Amino acid sequence: MGINFKIDENLCIGCKKCVTDCPVSIIGFDKVPFMKDETHCLKCQHCLAVCPTGALSILGKDPKNSISADMINLDSSELEKFIKFRRTVRKFKDNELSEETLNKLIEATSYAPSGHNSKKTFLTITASKLETDNFLAFMMREFEIYLKSNTLPDAYSFLKYVHYQYKKKGDDVTFRGAPHIIVTSIPKGLTISYVDTIIALSYFEIYANSLGVGTVWSGIGRYFFEILPNLKDYLKIPEENSIGYVMAFGIPDVRYYRTVQHEKLNHKILGLK
Repeated sequence: MGINFKIDENLCIGCKKCVTDCPVSIIGFDKVPFMKDETHCLKCQHCLAVCPTGALSILGKDPKNSISADMINLDSSELEKFIKFRRTVRKFKDNELSEETLNKLIEATSYAPSGHNSKKTFLTITASKLETDNFLAFMMREFEIYLKSNTLPDAYSFLKYVHYQYKKKGDDVTFRGAPHIIVTSIPKGLTISYVDTIIALSYFEIYANSLGVGTVWSGIGRYFFEILPNLKDYLKIPEENSIGYVMAFGIPDVRYYRTVQHEKLNHKILGLK
């Protein structure tokens, strides 16, 4: 099948934008663009996106089905306010998100950039509060078994407190009572693969907030994955994948009325006094 690189000669104006924008320089030009070496194509679709007349299609994608730049009217000042207003949520309602909302989140996350456009990040999501609670219970049982081996590294000793809060007080410190979690994973051995999973979750979080969905990055959850290999099996995460990160999400049970006021990160801009 190949990459199905096609040019509508009735629409092509010979601007060569697809030729000059291709990140691996595999598009040539002879009256119209042509594919020189499809084996090195990244499948990034930059050529489809940069064509001003929609004359180019690739991978069976019809440019008419893409969102046109003319349809985007995003005010940068409003986006800045939105980013600054984002808060980590640690109180959630039991309300579950609809399948439609979950699929919208997955689709938006699919547009996150990845190294070499590999798109290898795998998303595992719990669809219900029951599914999330059952997994949390399994995690705590597995941790109890692990504790009996007396091999818990000192760096993970705080997980004993997390377990105590859950068993003795019914307090979910790991997922904060959220109805859903998302776990990112990626095949082992890929270059900068862990970074890809974090970028994907960042896209997930921003879009989730735009839908009124709160999120919390669960470092505790990731720590449990590091010492409890059976967690991957429980969630049916591919055996060849390593865990990226864990995030809990749902409808917030808290309302924030204003932004906080952070200081700028330590920084240096080269070339400026």
